Amino acid sequence: SFRVLGVSLVPRRANTISFRFNFTDGVSIGFRVLDLNVLNASNRRLLPESQPVFVRGRTSGLSVSDVLAGSNLWYNANLRLNWIGTPINAKCGDCHADSGADLKYYSFSDKAISERARFHGMTLTEGRQVATYIRSLAVNSPGTPWDPPYQPGPGLDSKPADEFAAGAGLAWVLPDDSLSFDYMFPNGNPSVNFTNTLNIRELPIALPLPDWNSWLPRVHPKDSYGTATGEVYNRGHDRLGRVLSELVLSVDHSGNMVVIRTPSGAASYVASAIDRSGTLSILGTVAGSDTVLAVTRDLDGGAQACQELAALAGLNEQGTSVKQ
Repeated sequence: SFRVLGVSLVPRRANTISFRFNFTDGVSIGFRVLDLNVLNASNRRLLPESQPVFVRGRTSGLSVSDVLAGSNLWYNANLRLNWIGTPINAKCGDCHADSGADLKYYSFSDKAISERARFHGMTLTEGRQVATYIRSLAVNSPGTPWDPPYQPGPGLDSKPADEFAAGAGLAWVLPDDSLSFDYMFPNGNPSVNFTNTLNIRELPIALPLPDWNSWLPRVHPKDSYGTATGEVYNRGHDRLGRVLSELVLSVDHSGNMVVIRTPSGAASYVASAIDRSGTLSILGTVAGSDTVLAVTRDLDGGAQACQELAALAGLNEQGTSVKQ
């Protein structure tokens, strides 16, 4: 909002305010104006409230040839770090959802998609073909680029489950933590019934969660680790050791299964680190809040995997000692 410092600053006639994006920091390609108003000396808004002007993209008239061309570019185009940057190994689907569904789900406009494609070295025509491909995906568009994914707020549970990731919107980011009290205790009674469960999806908070762009990697592992398999494995293994040494409390095994105990809330992070480490003996993991279940490829591989994970975590060779 613009504060009126003098009557002559905004005369009473048709006025035009222009915005200009001067330069990129190597990541951003522009900005969106979500709200505009003029404040007087008393901080009163002088213009009527308005909604952001937002174009979600075409939903009809999609060219089949452009969809196919855009799909091929999405999966195979050779990209650059930025307009004048060096070539990169990653493809579009490496940093985004594999199919690009995230761009449609969060309602990125055709212009935003095509301009970002140009940022990574595509032509304007190729960028528009990628946008056409994204628009063709059989995905709903409940979110927006600026509303934080999973932002809690009243009414979220009334939406279909596949819209939870869109969040309740920035409108439910509270200006102060103390305002959460009224939503925790709508009757003003601070007593807590410990037999009930607090619905954290419906409880607004004063913290805006990261928007979707914040979840995308700045640099993909394909470009961080290099292309040599051994280099990728060794660096992934080193990173796994750091994660396990900080967060694993104990490990144990039975058959081809390894049970890994962590502090509450850390299991998903540990499981992700194992999955990404290139530990070939482990087929996959399942995580709860404080427990990870890892399954090995060999039917009797649990003991070996348990020993390796225990060593990385700094536990004894049985892996059953709990850290203090």
